[in-house]
Amino acid sequence: MPAQAGSEADHHQARTRTARSASGAGKSKEIAAKSIKSLDALAGVGDADVARIADSIRGRLDRASAESEMLSASLDRQMDDLLDRDQLDAQLSARKARLGLAKEAGS
Repeated sequence: MPAQAGSEADHHQARTRTARSASGAGKSKEIAAKSIKSLDALAGVGDADVARIADSIRGRLDRASAESEMLSASLDRQMDDLLDRDQLDAQLSARKARLGLAKEAGS
């Protein structure tokens, strides 16, 4: 039984880490969007140097945004995997309990 409790705790921790990562990705998108709006406002000032710097920053933000999208897709896959694994673990535990094998689950 303690091994099963450890497994459940591990799954919970993994879900928590994945959810936090997904939340952080959402916040990053918001910050990037605000930054681009600010850059657009700066670029419209009329100074060529400011416009050039704003374009450079916008390019870096675009690359970072693309990387963030790829990481977000990876997190989505990880969440799906965790959810499916949890469902399978629950079904297995229920079957073992029905068969009287629940005590042997840790071995």
